[in-house]
Order: sequence, then structure tokens, then C-alpha cells
Amino acid sequence: MNSRTKTAALIVARLSSERIPRKNVLPLNGIPMIIRLVNRLRDSKYLDDIIVCTSEHSSDDELCKLCQENNISYGRGPLENVMERICSVASDHDVTTIVEILGDNPFIQSDLVDHGIEIFDSHVFDYVANYSNDYVQELNIPKFPIGIRVQVYSLQSALLYLDDTLKRRSHPSSFLYSNPERFNVKLFGAIDKFQNLNHPNYNISVNYKSNFEFANQIFKKFDGDVRISDVIDELESNESLMSMIKQS
Repeated sequence: MNSRTKTAALIVARLSSERIPRKNVLPLNGIPMIIRLVNRLRDSKYLDDIIVCTSEHSSDDELCKLCQENNISYGRGPLENVMERICSVASDHDVTTIVEILGDNPFIQSDLVDHGIEIFDSHVFDYVANYSNDYVQELNIPKFPIGIRVQVYSLQSALLYLDDTLKRRSHPSSFLYSNPERFNVKLFGAIDKFQNLNHPNYNISVNYKSNFEFANQIFKKFDGDVRISDVIDELESNESLMSMIKQS
């Protein structure tokens, strides 16, 4: 990679979730969820840094302390304006290429991240992500489950969040994929080496207590070596687990 660039994962996380308070510091088989995720990302071939992107609110002091104790980079910004937070933290850490990761997606694996970075580094696209039901675009390619979302874009593009003329949806970076006349977007499908992840109706993010218990059971069985395909296999072989991934 160009020595003048820096590619970093920014893990967007906060502890003030009403559905599972402090979920990012709660243990999955003995290890806090945020550290589980950081450890999985450390296997990436291309990431120059992994940065926990949290808020300046006092409720996130505990998360920052955990990062300090475990030698994990972190940055802080506004609690409510997530895009401003991402841009501020990226700027403070001299990040030029942002890999946005959600802190409630502990099953993301490094080869999925690296695939997104490889596509982005072709210098053709402004925004790269794995295709799932998170997106309203109708593409004729297989979808990934929700809960393993990898988004890659430049800080330069991210700073355009201030442009009020851009269409956007609920997700902070949605302006990047909702304005095809302004941004060249690539949503890649669950094909080739990811073809066994073509399960669009699954949501394996951790938003509710039952989701957290599901993740805890998976990490108890597989520990840090769990693959997304292992998670899917467990769901398909054990119907009782299906109720645990419901988002309600």
C-alpha cells in the first residue's frame, strides 16, 4: 500500500444502548465483546490500525479504559452525530481509508474485511460493502446475512456528510450509497469463496439480550476460531437457536 495512506477499521461502539447496556464490554465466553471483535480483525492483511470509535459522553469512559488496558487504539467524538464522530476520529488518527465496522457485529472475520479493502483499492469505487438486506438496492447477486457488515470508504468522501443536498437514509454513511450520481458504489455478493454465506434472512448482529446469549453460546463452542459459516451451520442444525437471533 502507498506509504502516504493509512487504512484502519473504525469500530463504532457506545455503552449507552438501552436494549443491552454496556454490551461492548460484557464478556462472550470470558472475553469482552469489543475485544473479541478486535482480535478477529487483527488477522487482516491490510489494516494498519484498529480503532474503537466511541463517544465523548461519560458513559463511554469504561470502554476507553478497557481499550487502554488492552493496548487498543480508540478515539472519541459526538454521541449522537455518528458521522461527525467517524470523521473526527479518522482525522485524529491520520486515517485516509475508513473500514467502518459496527461494534455489535462480533462475527465479522478478517478475510471479509480484506476482500472489501482489495476492491476499494482498485481505485474505481467510492464506497464498497458486502450486499445484504441492509440495502434497498435490488441486485441480482446473493446476499450476506445482516450482522457482518463491512463498509469501506475514504475520509475525503466521509467528510461530504455535511452536504445537505445529498439523499440519505437512517444509517450515518447512507449518503454514500444513496446518491449513485455522486458516488460510485460496489456492493459485493456472497459468491465464490463466500458462497456458503448466502443467507440473507439471518441477522446475527447483537442487538437484544437473546442475541447476546446466542453469541455467548457460539463463542463457548468455538472460542476465537469461529467462522461465519460455523455460525450458520449451528443455526441450521439447531432450531432452538433460531429464536435467539430474532431482532425483537
